[in-house]
Amino acid sequence: MDPARSRQSGGTGLGLSMVRVLVEGHGGTVRAARAIPRGARFEVTLPAAGT
Repeated sequence: MDPARSRQSGGTGLGLSMVRVLVEGHGGTVRAARAIPRGARFEVTLPAAGT
C-alpha cells in the first residue's frame, strides 16, 4: 500500500494518490511544490493525444 494513502501518516485522504495513479497510467507526471507564503501548487503534465 502507498504510504500517502494512510491518514496515520498525516495524509488527509486518497485524492492526490488517486490523481498520481491516473496521470502516470496515461504516461504523465504530477509535480508538487510549496507555494509561498502557504499552500501548495500541483502541476499535471500529460502527453499529447495520439503519441
